[in-house]
Amino acid sequence: MPSACGSDALPLTVGAVAVESGADLLIRAAQANDVRRIAQIHVRAWQWAYPDLLPAAFLARLSVVRRATYWRRWLAEAAPHRQLWLVSRDMRRIGFAATGPSRDADGDPSTGEIHALYLEPAAVGTGAGRTLCGHAEAHLRHEGFRAATLWTFEWNARARRFYERRGWHLEGREKTDEWGGRVLREVRYRMALEP
Repeated sequence: MPSACGSDALPLTVGAVAVESGADLLIRAAQANDVRRIAQIHVRAWQWAYPDLLPAAFLARLSVVRRATYWRRWLAEAAPHRQLWLVSRDMRRIGFAATGPSRDADGDPSTGEIHALYLEPAAVGTGAGRTLCGHAEAHLRHEGFRAATLWTFEWNARARRFYERRGWHLEGREKTDEWGGRVLREVRYRMALEP
């Protein structure tokens, strides 16, 4: 198993805005003018990934405008240790990740979280997700977090395999939320970030 960042870890410089990984991928901090594109990626990723989990009508009604409002507010709040990352290939924005402190009631100040990690469907399986996830993990470590958590739908086998290959471990915590009239269970993964 790779370490927290694996061999695809990205070098971080204090205050770095952009970090290049390989010849064709660039990861940088998102800015306000990226919000609409992030929202488009978010909606398209849900529509592609969850057709067997969520009703088609619910997925069709997902709103880029509402997602953009959410991510615009998320960026504007500028909470400590929170960051929204954008990955691009050949100047095209293809995915994003949101990192910050754990939002869980049982989280402590030493625990960070990957709040979101989504790619354009065409970018899945190309290495962009692995690179973006490695960057998110490295950033949380850089921010001083000793562990990180993330939540994913219990039935999202593709995401669960992805995180498990990266060294994330199922923690045994669950929660349920209603999405599109269906109650879905989410499971929490954890990774140690200490060197």
